[in-house]
Amino acid sequence: MRNENITMTLYRSAIALLFLLNAAAASPDETPEPPAWATALSSAQGTEEEFVNAFRAEEFARLGQMRELGAEIDMLARGGKPEQVAAKKAQAQQVVDEISAAYAWALGKYPENARLLTYHGEFLYDVLGKQEEAIVLWNRSLTFDGKLSLTYNDLSLHYAHIGQYKLSLSHLDKALDLDGKNPDFQYNLAQFYLVYGPQTEELRGWNKKKVYKEGMKASKRASALSPDDFELVKDYAVNYFAGENFGVEVNWKDAAKAWQEARAKARNKTDIFYAWLNEARSWIRAGKDSNAMAALNEALKIFPDSEVAQKLLGELELKQEKASKKGK
Repeated sequence: MRNENITMTLYRSAIALLFLLNAAAASPDETPEPPAWATALSSAQGTEEEFVNAFRAEEFARLGQMRELGAEIDMLARGGKPEQVAAKKAQAQQVVDEISAAYAWALGKYPENARLLTYHGEFLYDVLGKQEEAIVLWNRSLTFDGKLSLTYNDLSLHYAHIGQYKLSLSHLDKALDLDGKNPDFQYNLAQFYLVYGPQTEELRGWNKKKVYKEGMKASKRASALSPDDFELVKDYAVNYFAGENFGVEVNWKDAAKAWQEARAKARNKTDIFYAWLNEARSWIRAGKDSNAMAALNEALKIFPDSEVAQKLLGELELKQEKASKKGK
């Protein structure tokens, strides 16, 4: 799930951490006091729009804290340190409770702000798992701003998750009509086509090959609109492999090139390793064994113990050896 100006890694990390906490935000009888960081925004920001922008940035900062706490909890749990795990979980729960209290206060201040309602819905849906409450907020948001593309995108994702594909696609079409240059919406369109292929065939009246072709177009648009976003560039490269499920003759040289472009945007050595590995897989499918071997050797320079890379390289070396013997 991807949304406007949102790194869903933060939300997914928050979700995983919430499962670790095994608790939702506190629900006291009275509305809790808002955290100081939220009230400080009121005096620091001039307009309502500036306030909402600043509030969103602060929420993301705290979701980042949750991501870091989640990593620490995982490390401490593996190290057998239950007391420290409990302390970190308490910190994480406080972050969740603060965000919840901040939203309650902010929406008391701006109850008809469509963006704030939509953002709160995302927090409820993605972090707290309160889907029904989120849907209410998203529909309410549209009564105040029927042209807020992000809200249509959120509803589209929800309907896809519950199997209401016609509603999902119609809401995603609306989001794209309003903001066709949003890379996340294009990404979601590609995902819909490639994940829900049979449903797309029925809803669009296309055959399998056209579904794949249009999915790749959307994926390419997403990466072109945000060329420095590794996840989008990588997703475009990954989607070449989906062609095998649609009965399409894939251009594996183009796939290898896509992985080269993804590698150029890699964030860390793990990203680089998988780009080399998947470039090798593409070259194998293209019948370019020497290119594949070169890519696998580069991957093994990063992670020499990779069983997958070792296995693929071993198979290619054995193939090369058999061909050499046969040629003698």
